Amino acid sequence: MSQHNKDNLPTPGLKRKLKTHTIETKFQVIADVERDGTEFCTSFNNMSQHSKDKLPTPGLKRKLKTHTIETKFQVIADVEREEENEDSSLQRYRRSRPPVVQDSQGPERASLRAPTHRQKLGDDFKFTIGWLERFKGRHSITFKRVCGESKSVADGTDAMKAWASSLQTILAEYSPSDIFNADETGLFFRLLPDKTLEFKGVDCHGGKNSKERVTVMVWSNMSGNEKLPLLVIGKSKKPRCFKGIKTLPTAYEANKKAWITSELFTAWLKQLDRRFQRQKRKVAMIVDNCPAHPKVKDLKAITLFFLPPNTTSKTQPMDQGIIQNLKIHYRKLVIMKQLESIERNKELQITVLDALRMLYQAWDRVTEKTIKTASVTPTS
Repeated sequence: MSQHNKDNLPTPGLKRKLKTHTIETKFQVIADVERDGTEFCTSFNNMSQHSKDKLPTPGLKRKLKTHTIETKFQVIADVEREEENEDSSLQRYRRSRPPVVQDSQGPERASLRAPTHRQKLGDDFKFTIGWLERFKGRHSITFKRVCGESKSVADGTDAMKAWASSLQTILAEYSPSDIFNADETGLFFRLLPDKTLEFKGVDCHGGKNSKERVTVMVWSNMSGNEKLPLLVIGKSKKPRCFKGIKTLPTAYEANKKAWITSELFTAWLKQLDRRFQRQKRKVAMIVDNCPAHPKVKDLKAITLFFLPPNTTSKTQPMDQGIIQNLKIHYRKLVIMKQLESIERNKELQITVLDALRMLYQAWDRVTEKTIKTASVTPTS
């Protein structure tokens, strides 16, 4: 090693400062190396690496020198024209495709159809997963699960028009704080998440998914500032976990199927009617049209309004995100309880009483803004 290189070695304990060079400087150094051989200015310590790697290559250097400004503008125009053709093709596809495209295999199914696409787009087209991901990223295409029933409900039907008219009448007669909506949902209260983080090569095993279910009746007014206590319906009238418990966090009823019945709905609605009567209020209660929701007579403070059949996916406010938000908060509490059991090295057990307590906390965490946003339906 020459004395000059020894002098340029960094001092132990000192952090060497890296000097960045522009692309023009690197071009000039490579040109000097090719013209003068290995004898060139030694102001750069590792310029031999530049000449060895040829970054950028000499061919690219000469090609860039021959590119005029007109050529560069032409390249940009060609790229923009290709993007416009791609966008127009995408728009034609959106207009011509069926309303719902169901494909559970995603990129794998697309790769199987690559030969067909190659025939339409030309032999130069090569389908790769990377090309597909970049195409999806450019046009904001995501892979989604097809769910919900809102597509089957048309806005222009007679039932939807009639409900829009009825809703306007309700809004004219009642304030948002006196317009209530009720709906029931099933809840697998012991169901645990089926996904987790684990090291590679380690198998993840779990038992059967729990099918223990309760029904939750959810009530709230349109403004979101008054959430009525939940009504939970289970199978056992007196579970063992209730022993010694004087007050439950939510109302609880039971029947063999753990589902809402016309008797339970009538009894609970009359109890609410007495409550509003004591408050000297006149309220509107909107429920869906099902056999478990009969027309209750002799109500003094509550007036029942029924949603049109087969339209609840669009007209039911509880189905617009309120029940989903309630279940999300409940699942979070279940996960926290699971983590506590792991830290204490105990087996996780969720009783009906635990479910009632977590439902009470989850319902308390549903915000007024969430309810108010969901209550503003397209028909309103």
